[in-house]
Amino acid sequence: MRVASWQSWGNLDHRIWRMAFARAVNTMGLSLVMSFLGIYVVETRGYPAWLYGVICLVANVGQSLSSAWAGDLSDRIGRRPLITNALFVRSAVIAMLGTQVLFDAPLWSLALNMGVSSTLRGCFEPVAYALVADVVTDDQRIPAFGLHRMSSNLGWAIGPALGGVLTLFLPYGVVFYVAAAGMIVAACVTL
Repeated sequence: MRVASWQSWGNLDHRIWRMAFARAVNTMGLSLVMSFLGIYVVETRGYPAWLYGVICLVANVGQSLSSAWAGDLSDRIGRRPLITNALFVRSAVIAMLGTQVLFDAPLWSLALNMGVSSTLRGCFEPVAYALVADVVTDDQRIPAFGLHRMSSNLGWAIGPALGGVLTLFLPYGVVFYVAAAGMIVAACVTL
């Protein structure tokens, strides 16, 4: 059975592999910095944890709302333009967030940027899954979606570990630039 799974991945359309790679790099870049943002806000800046929790709640509601909107938009303008543009714009937003961290910007500006970043994530996730559904046959759906889920998990496994290592010799705000570069790579792959 295991051999059959590997063989079924090998038969997938090259676009599925590219999107899985983009998903892994995007997730890794995001988790490189976002895993530690709560620690920065609460421990370094001294804000209460509940306030950071509320900011995350609002940002994730923004992501949820944009996910619904992004599906309709991708049907009108195309999946690839929406995914690619969302990644390019989000890389700029993440770089700006890093600059804000470097200069200890006010929490309201960090919160605003987190909301924009999450909203842009909502333009990537559901559209990437729709793209997978568009290009695979019915019997390839399980392997294709499995590959995408695994690539996302791989990004979450590597990102925080790499982010922790990078903070040993780079200021935390600079790590955001590394994350932004990863998102640019992901966007270029989706082109």
